[in-house]
Amino acid sequence: MDRLLALFLLVLAGCNPSPPKLLVGGGAILSAVSSDQQSIAVLTHAIRLPTGLHVGALEVAPGSGGTPLQLDGMSDGGVFNRGNTLWYLGGAHVVSEDAIAGTPPVVAHVYGRLFIWSPSLAAPIAVGQIVRDYSVAQNGGAAVFMDWSKPSNDAATTGALVAVSASSCGGGACNRMVIADGVTGAQTAWRLSSDGRFAILTVRGVAATDPGQVVLVSFDAATATVVSTGVNPRAPMMSHDGSTVAWVEGANEIHVMPAAGGAATVIVPTSAIVETAAMVDPSTYIARALDTTADPPTLVKLSADGAVTPLPVERPLELFVSQYVPGKTDRYAFFELDTIAANGEPDLWMIDHVTPGAQPVQLANAVENPIGVSIGFSDDGSSCEYLDNFDPVTRRGDEFIVPLAAPVRTLVGVGMHNAAFIPGDAHLIYVNAPDPSTGAGVLTTLSSPTAIPDVHGVGSLNFVDSRQPPARTWFTQLTGAPDDGVWYMPQP
Repeated sequence: MDRLLALFLLVLAGCNPSPPKLLVGGGAILSAVSSDQQSIAVLTHAIRLPTGLHVGALEVAPGSGGTPLQLDGMSDGGVFNRGNTLWYLGGAHVVSEDAIAGTPPVVAHVYGRLFIWSPSLAAPIAVGQIVRDYSVAQNGGAAVFMDWSKPSNDAATTGALVAVSASSCGGGACNRMVIADGVTGAQTAWRLSSDGRFAILTVRGVAATDPGQVVLVSFDAATATVVSTGVNPRAPMMSHDGSTVAWVEGANEIHVMPAAGGAATVIVPTSAIVETAAMVDPSTYIARALDTTADPPTLVKLSADGAVTPLPVERPLELFVSQYVPGKTDRYAFFELDTIAANGEPDLWMIDHVTPGAQPVQLANAVENPIGVSIGFSDDGSSCEYLDNFDPVTRRGDEFIVPLAAPVRTLVGVGMHNAAFIPGDAHLIYVNAPDPSTGAGVLTTLSSPTAIPDVHGVGSLNFVDSRQPPARTWFTQLTGAPDDGVWYMPQP
């Protein structure tokens, strides 16, 4: 097998004028790559979790080569997103827990202190003490997270809702804005602007009839302003460009206001109850609504004047509209119905809410929860990809690709962890046929659903594609060879 692998790599190098290059050896695992590709986050002495994720000693290696800088002895690896600031869990430990006590599945969750690091900081700065999940703006400039009172996903566990901007960090500290304390995860929701300048957060009371708070954060001004204390605030929303925020409160009020501040406009649709909503643009919304408390919920399209256009969808649960490519991905509403899979994961449907008479299309039986994180979109807005039959314990599933305008799904591979669109187009890159015990498989690209896949390497564990020149694919080689580690090559 080793001889065949070596022969394959030799042939691959001979066909490629710029063959793959090793950056960090010793079996290092790739975690994240900064937008400028000057900082490569890797894990060494890593332990693979049942979910396929890794924890280990976190190092940042210079993209041009050189001695790595160790940041933490046990970490989840972190994210840069599309920026040059690394957010990561340090002092990480793994807790096996179930969503409902005594009920499978049991999933390995990583908890730790949340740190921020960038080349301009003398040392990493801790901004959270007991953190599991953290939401980082697309540009990597800000984050919102729950700082828990204890490492447990029990629904009754409380914590502090915190917002932090990378630009506020210096002198060993950051401006840690505590939006609310002593609240459960179910009481909170938020949206971050892509450019990391604003966040809109809702904090509900203990009961649905209690007043709550809507907080508008301006990271530029370092302010957190309460803009509403209405009853049952929920469903925070934001326009694609971050200039407009909105939320639902009361029975059916949608409040809309500029992110920079100002008076809110209230949309009161004819539906008596609006349970939740998603923004298409500041004048158009998709909502889960009811005419009376005795009726099942339906999906409707709302306009700024309160007009309601029913959509042919009954009993939806979660709702998601993607603003990834305005005018293209946001013409579709994605939702789950009340048909939860045996492992607790939601199904996935979509409907074209722009074309009159369009009917809902089922895409998947069981995807990651929430559905908004389960779907990836191509930069041209033409296609989406997702894992069906998703297993929350192993985080594996069957990869599908779907052209949005003609939503017929194509199976790409089964039992997969990693797939994404290459920046700039609708070419899919993925690790095919991964080994169940190691996760390593075949690095492959697919130019279209009907094309023949192109193989780029074997024994690849994961990958990261750059969005800035030079166009590179960074990946982990895990073959058992002495040169296993983090490599890079020209983007396929």
